[in-house]
Amino acid sequence: MSKQTRFIFLFCRLLASHLNFSFFTGIYMIYTLFKRIPDTALVNCSNRSSNQTFIDRCHERLKILKILVVVTYSVTWLMELWGIFIITSYVQQLKEEVATEMMPPIVAIPNTPMHF
Repeated sequence: MSKQTRFIFLFCRLLASHLNFSFFTGIYMIYTLFKRIPDTALVNCSNRSSNQTFIDRCHERLKILKILVVVTYSVTWLMELWGIFIITSYVQQLKEEVATEMMPPIVAIPNTPMHF
């Protein structure tokens, strides 16, 4: 394997490690957003104003925030996963090219003499 291929493979591993870290921290963030933060956020919102319209807007904005966070994490994870597949296929292509360069050329030698 050439130096270039090793660096590309290293980049692929780093990207996969980042995806794993991002996945687990993102899952924790989404869990926190859906299970822990809503109660606290809504209580804080209710304490700031007694106006029902204001409280309803807080509920709506929290729903929008949840949707945006889930969509952002999902798109990011899919793009990173796609990048890993692209890099892996490129490394495989480089390995195949190196393997074909090392093979001796195939020369066909006819068994019978040629008559013109």
